[in-house]
Amino acid sequence: MSTKDYSRKQEHLIADTLGWDVVSGSGSRHTYPGDISSSEWLGECKTHQKPGSKIKFNRDVWNKIVEEASSQFKYPVLFVDDGSQTVKNTWCMFPGSIRGIDSKMITLPVTFGKNILFDPYYMKSKIKSERNTDINYRPIVYFTEFSTSVYITDLDTFSELFGEK
Repeated sequence: MSTKDYSRKQEHLIADTLGWDVVSGSGSRHTYPGDISSSEWLGECKTHQKPGSKIKFNRDVWNKIVEEASSQFKYPVLFVDDGSQTVKNTWCMFPGSIRGIDSKMITLPVTFGKNILFDPYYMKSKIKSERNTDINYRPIVYFTEFSTSVYITDLDTFSELFGEK
């Protein structure tokens, strides 16, 4: 399989999970920004060719999707997986400026430099631990500063908060 095949698989998986659309011709021309979209969101998807990679949110990619989404008056979201192209191993970064989401917000438990890099299994274990201490179930969202304030969560939680299905 080529890199394009892995990317296409990931884009369709995420779009189907959220009830969004895959952007036709994404990445091929400047007039087609983002990979997936809804009426309010523009998403960029990044994957690897081999499963088991760490999750990496690249600051340059984030800044690019922020700019593209702004030009369409939409919220940006960056989707990253570990190379498995599965829902359970996909993570999402979105603006911390979004208010009114009903979730439990906790500080991102990893240090980082230019890019955010983490083990998805460690992060899932932290979410599980937080859920065990929350008597009222609420989705869990990490927050941190990354050029601007951002939230990070897994795809299941993002879908619960913003999916259109």
